[in-house]
Amino acid sequence: MTVPPRDLLPAGLRRSWAADGTCPDLDLYSLFRARQIADPHHTAVLDAKGKLCYTALDRKVRCLAVGLRGLGVGPGDVVGVQLPDNRNAVVADLALAALGAVALPFPVDRGVPGAESLLRRSGAVAVIASAEHRDVRHAAGLQNLVRSLPALRHVVAAGPGEVPEGAVAWSGLLRSDPEAFVPARPDPDGAARILASYGSETDPGAEYGSETDPGSESDPGPAPEYEPRMVAYSHNALAGGRGDSLASLVPDRTPPRCLLLVPLASAFGAGGTPVVLARHGGTLVLLDRFTPSTALAAVREHRPTHVLGTPASIRAMLEHLDPADERLPAATALVLGGAPLDAATATAAAEAFGCPAVRLYDSADGVDCPTGVARTVPSADGAAVVAGLPDPRVAGLRDTGGDRAEPARVG
Repeated sequence: MTVPPRDLLPAGLRRSWAADGTCPDLDLYSLFRARQIADPHHTAVLDAKGKLCYTALDRKVRCLAVGLRGLGVGPGDVVGVQLPDNRNAVVADLALAALGAVALPFPVDRGVPGAESLLRRSGAVAVIASAEHRDVRHAAGLQNLVRSLPALRHVVAAGPGEVPEGAVAWSGLLRSDPEAFVPARPDPDGAARILASYGSETDPGAEYGSETDPGSESDPGPAPEYEPRMVAYSHNALAGGRGDSLASLVPDRTPPRCLLLVPLASAFGAGGTPVVLARHGGTLVLLDRFTPSTALAAVREHRPTHVLGTPASIRAMLEHLDPADERLPAATALVLGGAPLDAATATAAAEAFGCPAVRLYDSADGVDCPTGVARTVPSADGAAVVAGLPDPRVAGLRDTGGDRAEPARVG
């Protein structure tokens, strides 16, 4: 079992957030299961393969959880996840939550050295990765770490491509009997996910989806490797603090349909499965790879209520818009993070998408602060720009460094 992260918060304070209703006080899989029971045929995921409803997703989650448990993965164990944005990443998120394990996702553009750092310092016992993605054999590269990392026991190879020798096939785990599944019911205050931050105190431009990646049609190549900071979030922190952030942007409480232009494995995208699905019973619209044209096509086809991206990705989409084309369907909010949101971008985006552009910041530091959809202030040039103050009702924790993930801060 992985050594659990050290909680620097007084237990009484943490418990008070559950007592006053700020946090739901349920683990993420239990929250997801309640959503599945309430609306079994509601669409959970829209990706390149099409629609996946809550019931079909739950079956895959149960199969994977049984398979991973057979490999010895249990409560408190850290499991790395390096998958592209598709249904497999969502299945992995929920299966690990159901086991009481701790997910450690990192984007597919991170190489083996960066992955080694994360897996070593977190004490990960397993890692789930693509057998092959964009001509890169992630699972094979990670399989080479099994001998050098004493805690790492298994590499699970997912998706199309050859399963490397010694690795475990994802497809085999999904053939497990879902009827054998018994959820672990982990402590809601226990760690559910570790976020890896590549920006801030290492290199301000290294965060995925920041101004260094404008979302152009060209591939910028692998991101540079940095020693990332790690942030541990509890089940309550994700469903409560981050869940409240999204709730503040859903005025009518209708289950949101969220188009993600950032990776689920990023700090910004980490709310995808636990917040959009488990907390709010919504739908995730996922792109295997961002380009302005595919993102605009997804907006027109799937009519998301919320678009989550960076100012750079939205600017790329605006530049790609043809004035002669039909107007985009109106959304409820654009939620933009990863870089400062300037007035010109906010104004142009609000006009094109028919909704406010909201700034989200500090998700990688254990604080998740949206500026809200109702408050605006005039900028220097007279444009209306969304503004606001951070919502203090969050419960994220972060690591200040060292050999393992140690929660050290609450917003």
